[in-house]
Amino acid sequence: MVTTLHLSHSQYPDSHKNIGVQRYSYMVVMSCGIGFKKAGDRLDESLIEKVFTTLNNSELSERYKALLAEIMLACVTTANQIITLARQHLTGELHNIIYITLTDNIHFALQHYAQGLDIKNALLWEIKKLYPAEFVVGLQAVTLIAQQLEATLPENGAGFIALHFINA
Repeated sequence: MVTTLHLSHSQYPDSHKNIGVQRYSYMVVMSCGIGFKKAGDRLDESLIEKVFTTLNNSELSERYKALLAEIMLACVTTANQIITLARQHLTGELHNIIYITLTDNIHFALQHYAQGLDIKNALLWEIKKLYPAEFVVGLQAVTLIAQQLEATLPENGAGFIALHFINA
């Protein structure tokens, strides 16, 4: 089980030196078992699997904090797995903002699924034809979401996910 721990700069003022990131205003650390730590406990850095930070861009930081407060941890971990999959199969760089946008997309897709809504993707045909590699990753993402979040998203969902990789 992967646990996410939210840390503020005031809790770990020097940790940016240890984990090789710039000064941040908010950070999320993912690893097995770190959720058992109490406030003020130091983390064993060898246990850290993934670090997400927001730099001193206050608007982005606030959006990230708000998103993390309202979504399930499973959305964050699933988005992370999808992004890892995309990096393995797609060429080009993905901007780190994709961690926020894709997680947000998955969260809203799950809400729509729970309400029985099927949002049509007017660009689906174009996405399939012009961006086949991104669409294939989108289809793999929909399969991963079905396995991990128990929600069967339609093909439109694969198109919306593909758009994240096209625009990143």
